[in-house]
Amino acid sequence: LGTVYQILGENARAIDYLKQSLKMNMALYGDQPRPEIAANLNNLGVVYQGLGKNLKAIDYCNQSLKMGELLYGDQPNQEIASTLNNLGNAYR
Repeated sequence: LGTVYQILGENARAIDYLKQSLKMNMALYGDQPRPEIAANLNNLGVVYQGLGKNLKAIDYCNQSLKMGELLYGDQPNQEIASTLNNLGNAYR
């Protein structure tokens, strides 16, 4: 739902749902690196970047990137590629 609300331009709702999802995934998996958590972090970065809150976006994307690197190492991966792209956008 968070991504849908982001597409609709309802960023406050998007952030709320994405944070709920992140909280639930953290409760399920704890500190274990998980693709679901990396995706939540990346998606939050995208929404914050769209709001012009680039420092917050960079923070979330960096957290996602770190988790992606723990999950996939230096193997090519779409999630890491997406996060790198979003980081580039946030630094513009």
